[in-house]
Parts: sequence; structure tokens; C-alpha cells
Amino acid sequence: MSWIYENRQFYSVKNGLVQARRFFGSWELRVHEVNQACSALNDVWRNALYKHIPKTARIRKILILGLANGSTLSFYRKRFRGCHITAIEWDESMVKFMDETNVFRPGERPDVLIGDAAELLKTIPGQFDLICVDLFTGPDPSPLIDTPNFQHEIVNHLDHYGYVLINTFRSPLIFNGWKNQFILTEQWMTYSNHMYLLRLHGAGTLGDELPNGYERYQANHEYLKREYTNRNTYRLIEAGKNLGLRISFWLVCFEFYRGDHEPILLPDEDFRLVFWYPTSCIDRPRHWWRFPLQLDRGKTGYTVVEKDEPYWQAWSSQARRHRRAWYRQHRYVFCEPLLEEYLKNYALCSLNAGLVKGFSRSIQRKIRNHGTHVRLFGIRDTTTGSLIAGLTTLEIKNISQSIHVSSFILDEARTTPAGTALIEAWFADGQKRGIRFFEFDGFWAPGDPVSWKNYSVFKSQFNVRFIIYPKPLIRWMPRKKYTKTLSTN
Repeated sequence: MSWIYENRQFYSVKNGLVQARRFFGSWELRVHEVNQACSALNDVWRNALYKHIPKTARIRKILILGLANGSTLSFYRKRFRGCHITAIEWDESMVKFMDETNVFRPGERPDVLIGDAAELLKTIPGQFDLICVDLFTGPDPSPLIDTPNFQHEIVNHLDHYGYVLINTFRSPLIFNGWKNQFILTEQWMTYSNHMYLLRLHGAGTLGDELPNGYERYQANHEYLKREYTNRNTYRLIEAGKNLGLRISFWLVCFEFYRGDHEPILLPDEDFRLVFWYPTSCIDRPRHWWRFPLQLDRGKTGYTVVEKDEPYWQAWSSQARRHRRAWYRQHRYVFCEPLLEEYLKNYALCSLNAGLVKGFSRSIQRKIRNHGTHVRLFGIRDTTTGSLIAGLTTLEIKNISQSIHVSSFILDEARTTPAGTALIEAWFADGQKRGIRFFEFDGFWAPGDPVSWKNYSVFKSQFNVRFIIYPKPLIRWMPRKKYTKTLSTN
């Protein structure tokens, strides 16, 4: 009958007297009249894991800070099948109680470290996809949470695209110390518990702030003037700090602006439907309406490379392995092919013929409009002399940015490190030329063609910071009203 109801007590060196009560299989632990484990707390964490961690999140390694008796472990196992859990608990008696009252299947018991989280974090190797912070001193959150050293260790142990869940009970989180590295994705309350979901900057969160100096290249005046000045279909329009594009269609004109500065619009002789595509601004200013569909890229990514930085050290393990393999071999070499050879070999790749034709025209147009700002990189097979892979980039020097325009790899090169080698050539050359931002442009997002997924996975290996774009804003601008001036004698 103990499964239905059981009452016991045990003494802890750290917590003193612990009261334990089981009711229909669920344990409740109380220390100094404060619940350390109970059905309500189980609901708090079940709600957080199931309703607030995105279903698309890839959670394989989890770190729990504050395990208590492990009553929430089954939620992690069910929500993230096959995950590996590491936990830190400072009270050895709690861990002993967990082992006495839980029956773990082989391989399901978490790796438990006993001691102070501040010290143990320094010794744990590797990174985690999800870190859950549930550290308390009685009813109050541990003061450790607000210390810079603790926050620094969380950053070091969190995968770049991972999540941090924090429970502060009745004390709202002092977010000032966290915001230098994290963006607050969501906050909510379950019962009396304040819960917070955080992600690192650049992990792909709507409204995330951008690093100093970064500018969306489609909003850059230098790029727009080179790209569109000689194209009769478009007309460049200044609107405050913005430079936009106007397309005329019968009695209506369409205007397009990009960037976070609101276009300053004035009436003129045409009716205009204006589209504004913000980068990170999620507010809706007065007179603007949110369009219900995403009409442009929903997700892009870039890599920041500082001067003399060993950029490859932040790449994925697979990308670093391919980079080492590239420098160990001698059959393939870097080259800068001529356009004619590049396009000839591009046409031999296995991509859809229509796509290849479209990208080839885009490359030719970019060279006509931007001249030497366009760079062609290639990988050559020294045994045959043929070009087996290529990459086209475009530099915008006034914002220290290089853009991935197009690339290809022939079937014969897919078992070689040629793809990673092209990125290496691009980064190494750009770093020497003072380029700081390497723009990969589009990544797959829900609603995009499935065929984008594989190349998006490949590009994401290179320490990419993602931008998730809000849906565009629209505004109708009426025609300028003209008044007739009457003269009197």
C-alpha cells in the first residue's frame, strides 16, 4: 500500500530535516516548509518542456542544475526521446533518495554530479542543447544566478542554437546581466513560478538584436545603386535614411524598402502600395499594417570573422574534420576560374537545368553591375585539370560584407572535402581583405521548398548567426493633392 500513501523523514547535512510524502506514486519533498518536489512543480516543468520548447528543436544533450529527487526526469525522456541527461545536485541525500525511490531502465539514470554548481560547471566538458536552471536557497533563487561568472559558464556550455530554461519561483529574473549574451525569447507564469526561456544572440529568434556594424545588404545604398541603376524596370527612391525601389504597373506603383529604419513617405503624383521589410524590428508603427504572408526570405544567416581570428575553431566538428582533410590532400587545389569556365562547369552539375540557367544569368548580371566586387572561387582536380566545384561571392566594402551568391559541386566531388574547402577559401580570402561579415543569405524555413534543407544544413556548420524576419509591413500612399491657385485683379 506504500505506493498509494507513504510518509517518511530523512536528515540531510545540507538541508536539515527533509519531509517526504508519497501519494499515488508521486513524491512530495519539503524542506523548511518549502516544496522541493511536488505535483505542482512537476506541472511547471511539464508545461515548460511541452508547450514552450519548439517542436522543431533538436534536443539531444540536457543539463539540469538542481535535480532534487529527479521527479521531472520522465518528462525529459518522453519529450526528447533518446536524450542524454547530465544533472548537478548539491545535496547528496537527495540523490540517494532518488536512487532508492526510482526504478531506472538501463541507460536512463542521468549522470549526476554532486556539489556546488558554480564549481562543477567549470569541470563539465562539452555543450548542451538545453540547460534547465532550478537552483534555490529555500524559497529564493540562488544568488548564483545573477553572477557574471555563472552566466559566462552557461554561455560556454550552451550549444549556439540551444535553449536555457530558468525557474525563479516568486522572484522575477533580473535580466540585465543576461542580456549581453542572451535574448529573452519568452516568459510566463505557471502557478506562482516565473519561467524564462532564453537563447543566445544569433540562434534564430524573431526580434534578436544585430551586432554593431551589420547591415542588411539589400538596404545598403552602395549595393542598390550598383545593382539597379541600369535596370529600366526599377527606379531608386529616397525615403529618409532608406533607399528603396519603385516599380510602376499601370495606375499603381509598388515600392519596396528593407532595413529597420522606417521609410519617410511623402505623397507624390502616383498611387503607391509600399512594402517595408524590417530586419529585426518587430514593432508596427502607426499607419502601417502587417501583411499576413512572408513575401521574402524568412530566415538568413551570416558569420562574423574578426581580424586574425582562427574562425574555423568555431565550426562544427564535421566541418573542422573536412578542413583538416583538405589541407592533408594534394590532388585538389584552390583556383580563381574565368567566368566562361565557371559557367561551363556549372551547367554540368546535377541541379535542375532551369535553376542553373537562372543562377548563371544572375552571376553574369552581378558581374556587369558590380565588376571586380564579384569574386569567383573554384576547386580544380590536378589529375584532369577540370573544375569540380565553384563559389560566387559579392563584396560590399563600405559595410565590410561578402555575400554568398551561388555555388555548385559536381557529383564526382561529393565524396571530397571540396564544399568545405570553398568556404575556407572564401573566409581566408575575405579575412585578408578586411571583410568582417560573411553573408550566407537564405536558409530553409517552414514554407520554403524542401530541396533547400540539405544545403541549409551544410551552411549552418560554419558558426552561422541566424536572422528570423518578421512579416512585411504595408502602407497605402494616396496621390498628392494639387490645388488650383486663382489670381485676382
